[in-house]
Amino acid sequence: MGSPSGTGDQDLEAAGKAVPGAEALTELERAVSLAPEAPQTYFNLGLALEGVGRAVVAKDAFARACDLGTAAACPRAH
Repeated sequence: MGSPSGTGDQDLEAAGKAVPGAEALTELERAVSLAPEAPQTYFNLGLALEGVGRAVVAKDAFARACDLGTAAACPRAH
């Protein structure tokens, strides 16, 4: 099912950038506490924090993801 304008890929890209609510952040913070060695969880938390304008805290999450081996997080940590 695509969008009426035929830009399904753009719709998916926009969906990936949706701003999460407080509940999503709470769930990601919980996931980090349950799996503190899972780099993707820190990366996802960083993305969510960026989405709500918490860039400073997001950099900490990206730094941890980078430390744990997620290379894509490294540029966002600085």
